[in-house]
Amino acid sequence: MDIKFENLKKEIAEMKNLFLPDYANPFVLRTDASYTGIGAVLYQIGEDGEHRPIKWASKKLTPTETRYVISEREMLAIYWGLKRFEYELRGGKFKLETDHKALLEI
Repeated sequence: MDIKFENLKKEIAEMKNLFLPDYANPFVLRTDASYTGIGAVLYQIGEDGEHRPIKWASKKLTPTETRYVISEREMLAIYWGLKRFEYELRGGKFKLETDHKALLEI
């Protein structure tokens, strides 16, 4: 699997607490895709600079989705993450993070 995806999974596994959202501050949505699944984490940056995870989710790709090229899988992860956390993100400011360079220009 992709090293960055594995690092994201490790980071999520090491998180000890989930935090309540602070709607006065912007959110960060980080997404990633691998050959078999996609994932997203919604967090905020605390006053101490720490990442404060609010929610995370992952999904196994369907056989059809596994045949997508990597750019399509990464875009699917973004779309899915936006839909998954729509309630928290709607109407507020947020930053989207992806490691896929081709999508950074969009």
